[in-house]
Amino acid sequence: MTEEREVFVNKITTALAQSGAVEIVFSLEKSLPCWSFDLQINSEKHKFTLALITWSLAPLPYLKWVSIDNIWGYPHTSSDGQICVIERNSLDYEPSNVEGIIDSLINDTKQMISNNLSMSDSDRLNQFADELDAYAINLNIPKRQLNSDISEATQAYVAIINKKKKTDVVSVSLDTSKSSKYQIIKLPILNIDIHQLPPLKKNIDKGWWASFVDNLDAEQKNATCNPNLQGLIIHIKNRFEGTYFVIFWGSQKYGVKVRTIYLLTVGTRDYIMRRIGDSIKARNIAIVGLGSVGSRIAEYLTLSGINKMSLIDDDMMSSDNIGRHVLGESDIGKFKVDALTESLNNRMPEMNITPIKKTLESWISKDIAKNFDCIVLATGDSPIEREVCRKAWTEQWECDLISAFVEPGGLGGHAILMKPGINGCIDCLYKDNLFSGSLVAPGQVVSSEISGCGTFTAYSAMDATKTAM
Repeated sequence: MTEEREVFVNKITTALAQSGAVEIVFSLEKSLPCWSFDLQINSEKHKFTLALITWSLAPLPYLKWVSIDNIWGYPHTSSDGQICVIERNSLDYEPSNVEGIIDSLINDTKQMISNNLSMSDSDRLNQFADELDAYAINLNIPKRQLNSDISEATQAYVAIINKKKKTDVVSVSLDTSKSSKYQIIKLPILNIDIHQLPPLKKNIDKGWWASFVDNLDAEQKNATCNPNLQGLIIHIKNRFEGTYFVIFWGSQKYGVKVRTIYLLTVGTRDYIMRRIGDSIKARNIAIVGLGSVGSRIAEYLTLSGINKMSLIDDDMMSSDNIGRHVLGESDIGKFKVDALTESLNNRMPEMNITPIKKTLESWISKDIAKNFDCIVLATGDSPIEREVCRKAWTEQWECDLISAFVEPGGLGGHAILMKPGINGCIDCLYKDNLFSGSLVAPGQVVSSEISGCGTFTAYSAMDATKTAM
């Protein structure tokens, strides 16, 4: 060990002692520093280890509680005894402050364990139920996607796939169409309390299953022991979404040989939006023109929580579009509305998207505005968009109108919000058919010829992104 590392080890050892650790023993585990020690908590000694991930306190080390035989049911404690007292995400701290970091880890740990030990078994287990997902992940229980809100359901569809001699669960949903390429089976949902769940294991053996069944009431046992069942979805209630597991065993024709457990990770739209601090918005938006700007507007609205959208364009994706479009090479030859609808449905579950293969002129009708909260015009064709604007004013549309387009050469972009009854619209920017708001200087060349007869306007995906945002 180098002199620098010896100094580092001594600093941590001293900091541990100053924070109340006794019987401190240092060792190297796989060439990384590790300390074992005791802490006095509620008049009892508890053994811990402090293991570093690098020869530094960045990232933070892990503190493990090793003296307890059964770690199951203790809040903020993983299946291998790791103590979670510090929120590691986005944590800003000074790694060289050894004394401060160790003191914080030790004192917060002592306080947390003291609180846990002071609670009744029932209260402690109820609080632990809120962290069951994280506990299962730490156990390396395989995760599968839950594509629907099944909180009010009594059964759900499970997509399975046969791989050699093993059958694997793919996903769970209330919508069978989302898993059409897989075999679909229907499984009941059993709502249980955390107190009915034996300590989790990655591999479900006969002993665990027997304990689980013993903890069920008569009605639950009846449902669980049905010989025609191929598996079971378990919902453990907590303060949040609850935790869902699938226990799958397949056909019982020759008896149950193996039961496999899967953790269902919630992938519903409501949950995803709450994870980013947002919510679903009951809005119906039409986007006309799915070029580089319109396609990105559709993408950002999808991710922002808009729940209903119509996409209008009659163009097909070509290789010319790739440099600045959200769609890619695999979409060449497809209608943009179809390819983008598929892409956005993959980006966000439970979207309601209607693809419409029409031009702006053929789509616009007298009463079209009554169907939408907002119509976004991203065709890049200002004369046609001006006609729509005049139509909106004449018919006194109540929905919002937005015209969005990019200036050539990376000079900028425009997003203009318009509504009858409010002064200002895209038509106001024009005089004698000349765009008075353009950033292009008189006579400035902004297009080029690259083959034969025809020009293209140069602007980048970044220019389109800025305007869309």
